[in-house]
Amino acid sequence: MFTTVVPLAPVASETAGQVIPQVTPQVTPHVTPQVGKLLEALKGEMSRGELMEKLRLKDSRHFGMDNPQPALAAGLIEMPIPDKPRSSKQKHRLTDKERQVATQSEKIELR
Repeated sequence: MFTTVVPLAPVASETAGQVIPQVTPQVTPHVTPQVGKLLEALKGEMSRGELMEKLRLKDSRHFGMDNPQPALAAGLIEMPIPDKPRSSKQKHRLTDKERQVATQSEKIELR
């Protein structure tokens, strides 16, 4: 019989008498530059083709992997027909939460 010992990371470590707490992951999702541009371009509900045209992109395969998928996973945008992601009538829109953030950002920029 073999025994494997797996050391666990300490919750806090002592350095020169000080206790440094373990770093926790960020609460807000990391937004890539592509997702940032998508969020800026998205006005109301827009189809995949409209978004690609607005962002001046031509490769639909890379567009899907780099833009809407990470934004959907992070909860920044949503699809009105979530059960049919490949529907020809499918569109993308900002979530309520992201719309509020965008509205607050616009108010700050106007000041």
